[in-house]
Amino acid sequence: MMFPKGGWEIDESLEEAASRETFEEAGVVGEVEVQEYLGTWSFKSKSQGTFHEGHMFPLRVTEELDDWPEKTVRQRLWVKFSEAREVCWHPWMKEALDVFASKVSKRKEGTQIYHFKELSDESTVVCCS
Repeated sequence: MMFPKGGWEIDESLEEAASRETFEEAGVVGEVEVQEYLGTWSFKSKSQGTFHEGHMFPLRVTEELDDWPEKTVRQRLWVKFSEAREVCWHPWMKEALDVFASKVSKRKEGTQIYHFKELSDESTVVCCS
């Protein structure tokens, strides 16, 4: 499994690209958590054989759609947060999950109000294949 990812169009911000790719690949709509930016990772494209940068953001899902552009070629899968790392194909995506878990953990310690504070092992993240 992998997280939604893809190209960044010249006329959109990174946040807009993240939102669009999540809609196209996983059929979910939500609010990109810009202030919780997880970081940048370099990865090699299987189809092109070239290196690309991946920018990862959490997305607060507000809507799950029945139909989306890549529904016929991708499967949406919700997994427990505690299982997400196990099913990720790419090491850099596992690292992004670790960064996110660390941010959530710090928020739980009371350093800042964080709307993912209810995140637990039973919470879910979206992946697609």
